[in-house]
Amino acid sequence: MRCIQNWYCYGKAVAEQAAWDAARQRGVDLVVVNPVLVVGPLLQPTVNASIAHVLKYLDGSARTFANAVQAYVDVRDVADAHLRVFESPAASGRYLCAERVLHREDVVRILAKLFPEYPVPTRYNNNILFYLNNLVMSVPLSNNIFLSNNRIPHILVASTHLMRIN
Repeated sequence: MRCIQNWYCYGKAVAEQAAWDAARQRGVDLVVVNPVLVVGPLLQPTVNASIAHVLKYLDGSARTFANAVQAYVDVRDVADAHLRVFESPAASGRYLCAERVLHREDVVRILAKLFPEYPVPTRYNNNILFYLNNLVMSVPLSNNIFLSNNRIPHILVASTHLMRIN
């Protein structure tokens, strides 16, 4: 049995594979929207995995930041992406929903500017972890579809794109 490094991502991948299997068995036309790290207003009063990614830079639990990049998208744009593929008869396959890719240094710099009273890290570490397993698929990106713009003020200023990945 392989060692699972990221149970959250693994669970998402297994759930999507099960959905594809069930859709094939039942003859259902499945369309999937896979968002990158989702930020924005929360519906629940508790911190979710996506917000924990940003919160760790504000609460002092992260003393350094990773020398890496991360893609982000606003939750409202993810909802819009789901509606667009649902309402489009031409939609098929898998779509990646992303707004902006930022280096973690840019993220902590923005957070430090917005929240100077918090202990935002100023140093990076070079410990880069790569999570690879049999569920990761490498497929060409195509068919960019414009969704919206400027949903994540001060952090992500770009247009959100829905990209068909297979």
